[in-house]
Amino acid sequence: MEKRNWNEDDSLQDLENKKGKDTADVARRILDWAKQNKLRIAWGEGTTMGSFFPVLDYKGENFWPIAVRSDGVLYIQFKWMKNRPVFNSDEKRLKMLGRINQIEGVALSQEDIHLLPNIPLELLLKESESNKLISILDWYLDQIQSNQLQIS
Repeated sequence: MEKRNWNEDDSLQDLENKKGKDTADVARRILDWAKQNKLRIAWGEGTTMGSFFPVLDYKGENFWPIAVRSDGVLYIQFKWMKNRPVFNSDEKRLKMLGRINQIEGVALSQEDIHLLPNIPLELLLKESESNKLISILDWYLDQIQSNQLQIS
């Protein structure tokens, strides 16, 4: 199968078809958060499902904390964070993991800070739980933007 270039409409429609409107609304909320924070949205090129990555372009680096796929799964990008400034320390990724584990139904292990763990978007259907994710993403951005990046 050929890769395809996904976009917002196609990805959200695919997600809604697979997981329902409420789950697609969780992805819409994440996209709205990214737009409000003036993040670049990178769209996936999967053959059978769409994905998007909210990307912070900052001081010549790019940072993407999560990926959302149209199969209803959100991936935490720990594996890639360890190669970026700020979140390259295990300690910083463990702090983020602790925050993520406060979402009801999530129980990631310490080993996950080296991987790409995922959580179903359905765990974020309750506003209180999606608020926790948004708060984590706000914290992530703040950690990067408040850090005096020395990038050469």
